[in-house]
Amino acid sequence: MKTTLLFLAAALWLTSATPLSAQQLQQPVLQTPGGPEIMLSSDSDEADADKVSSLIDTMANNVRACIKTRQASPQECQCKFTDNLGRIKTAYDSALRLHPDWDGKRVSYKKGTAPIVSVSFAGLKKQFEACENPANPR
Repeated sequence: MKTTLLFLAAALWLTSATPLSAQQLQQPVLQTPGGPEIMLSSDSDEADADKVSSLIDTMANNVRACIKTRQASPQECQCKFTDNLGRIKTAYDSALRLHPDWDGKRVSYKKGTAPIVSVSFAGLKKQFEACENPANPR
């Protein structure tokens, strides 16, 4: 369970080499313990982040079940669901193509009446690397 939470914390929590547009400069960037955070305000930006977040939720449910039923070690469970991980990677890549300024940052947005939702693009990158190179976890 602790490892699942680490995956989620990593996925839900550092700067872009590309110049920022005037619109991007207007987005608030907060310094948080998990690194720079961008608070999203446009519906289209929120939808792009929510695609990634929804896929993370599905993956997290699978990882929790894997750990609970002892199908594999917690570390192996994080990388076991390659289809889920592939879908997250595709959504991640698509979001970064549309929003290169999100690279290495945590993006947060308000979703309906729910609390603020955050997606860490830095954490996801580390998770992808750890699953690609299980002998050298980061």
